[in-house]
Amino acid sequence: MSSFKPYVTYFINRFKRLVIPTWILVIVYFIYQLLIGNVYGFKYYLASLLLTRYGMPYVWIILIYLYVALLIPIFCRFEKHKKSTFIIIALLYVAYEVDYFLGIGVDNYLLDCSFFYIIPYGLTAFMGVNYTGFSDRM
Repeated sequence: MSSFKPYVTYFINRFKRLVIPTWILVIVYFIYQLLIGNVYGFKYYLASLLLTRYGMPYVWIILIYLYVALLIPIFCRFEKHKKSTFIIIALLYVAYEVDYFLGIGVDNYLLDCSFFYIIPYGLTAFMGVNYTGFSDRM
């Protein structure tokens, strides 16, 4: 449990730095839009506050940053086992590509807003975090 507490603290700090300012910006923007007479549907407002791509444009990138912030501490734990971790990540990417190519879960909103973001962006973050530790062959 003691190793879990710093992770939760880290995530809460990331949440405060990423999501709260975004919510403030989105709310101020929508208030402004209401004042000038532009009214959007409830689903649009909710999707924007949930940071999905179905809401306000480009707000979904904050969700990507949040996903990556969740993954970075996990990647740092596996620094000793880079080769095996790289193989697992490569296999995970192949599974992702096969899943996406076959269209499995594409109609599932939860998978579409999580798995199909976490895998490619998480792999990119993993490569970035461990870039200097990889050999030329890897």
